[in-house]
Amino acid sequence: MAVLERIRAGDAAGAVAVNRAHRQRATRELVAIFERYRLQQL
Repeated sequence: MAVLERIRAGDAAGAVAVNRAHRQRATRELVAIFERYRLQQL
């Protein structure tokens, strides 16, 4: 919801930053899951 709040506030740069941080965190978490369960692809 942070991205939506930033957009509503007119803070495009803030929305981009929040979205980027979310994507980076999601990537790290998915890679950890793949490695833990030895998954080659989803």
